[in-house]
Amino acid sequence: MSSGKSGGEALPRIIVLILIWCCINTVGEILLKFGAASLSEPTSLSSLLGVLLEVVQNPRVLLGIVACAADLLLWIYILKSGELSVVAPLSAVNYIFAAGAGWLLFGETLSMNRIIGVLFICGGAFFISR
Repeated sequence: MSSGKSGGEALPRIIVLILIWCCINTVGEILLKFGAASLSEPTSLSSLLGVLLEVVQNPRVLLGIVACAADLLLWIYILKSGELSVVAPLSAVNYIFAAGAGWLLFGETLSMNRIIGVLFICGGAFFISR
């Protein structure tokens, strides 16, 4: 079922919305990753409750949750505004943002396999948007 709004003139708007969604999503993931680094490792069911208490007291985790909630709302709007067969594959561009953030902020390795994978994602997103 098509919303009729993702024809040729609406596609650039959808692409911009997806790029904004990717930015919000990546910021949320970064905040959650930074916040998660300071959480205790649960060793039992009772210590899991302690970790949950740490989560609600951790500003980075809470901001990450807010960013993820905002990205969910934007994603719902994007799905309403575009065709699922177009917007869902284009959301894979988020992998580029995540790989870049992991490399820049966390010193993660960008192996040749990861770089090639990101290039395939870019190529696929390009062809889907045509």
